[in-house]
Formats: sequence, C-alpha cells, structure tokens
Amino acid sequence: MGWSRSYPARRFAERFGLTPKTAARELPFRRAVEMLAGGAVGPARLSAACCYYDQAHLSREVPALAGVPPGG
Repeated sequence: MGWSRSYPARRFAERFGLTPKTAARELPFRRAVEMLAGGAVGPARLSAACCYYDQAHLSREVPALAGVPPGG
C-alpha cells in the first residue's frame, strides 16, 4: 500500500481524536460507566461484561481513566 507503520494510527487519531490504544482503553471504561449508571451490577459481572481480564484490572483502570478510586 505504501503506508508507513504510523500512518493508520495517525489517521485514526485525526478522525476520532484518540489513538487506537487510548480508544481500546476508553471504550470498555465508558461501557462500564453506563452499566453502573443503569443499575446495580456487581464488580465481577461488570468486569466480564466490559472485557476486563478480571476485577483487579477494572480496579486499576478506573483511577487511571477517571482520576478517582473505584466507589469513590
């Protein structure tokens, strides 16, 4: 195709305002926030539904992306 290795990622970022890696972190997090707002969901079920490896993975991503600890 004649594209550099960074070209698809750069185009993605131009189009969506996020790098592909950041989008891959943001999308499951946003889904988790929507599920929590919609009703009582346990952390294990929430982790599985939002494609986190486990509850600990979700617990690390929340402060990294939201700036507050889970439940806080």
